[in-house]
Amino acid sequence: MKPRYQAIAFLTGLTAGAVVALLYTPLSGEETRRRIRDGVDQAGDRLSDAAIYLRDQAEHINHESLAVIERTRRQVEDVLEEAGDAVASTLRHASKTFSENASNASAAVSAAVSGATSRLTDKLG
Repeated sequence: MKPRYQAIAFLTGLTAGAVVALLYTPLSGEETRRRIRDGVDQAGDRLSDAAIYLRDQAEHINHESLAVIERTRRQVEDVLEEAGDAVASTLRHASKTFSENASNASAAVSAAVSGATSRLTDKLG
């Protein structure tokens, strides 16, 4: 059980025990009513304290959640930027390789055509 639930359960049990003890104590009606009223006031104070504690915990959790979301957003942006850089680098490399291969292929085709033309000229001529 989480500590905050333990605290709430403890306070609730303490208050219930105090009320039961007051009801079974042989006191005058006026004294019993006063003690019950005091017990109810104390229980109200404890519940108010518990509500404040829970509100503070909720605010803390909210703050921590927002911090985690912001860190995650920055990490995602960093990863996307790195991925974009990697894609751009790969495209530049691919373009350069394609240009080199196209130039080599063009030279090879020119050489083949020139050689074929020479052989054809030799055979015809």
